[in-house]
Amino acid sequence: MSNKVPDSGRAEYNTSYKVGQDNVQFLGLDVLNPVFSTSALIIFAFIIGSILFPADARCYFIRRQKLVDQ
Repeated sequence: MSNKVPDSGRAEYNTSYKVGQDNVQFLGLDVLNPVFSTSALIIFAFIIGSILFPADARCYFIRRQKLVDQ
């Protein structure tokens, strides 16, 4: 018995994995928890840093903007 799909040339595997099985429901959205948590933490850190240190944040973002504008 061959594991090849005739037309595509790709191997077909049987696993118990279901697409989205590790996702969680958050505010009505279906999100992958590690990705969402990491992104939220980084965004939260930038917001808090900008509020606590506005002068340093301004300098940081101006430097980053100049790098992007090159």
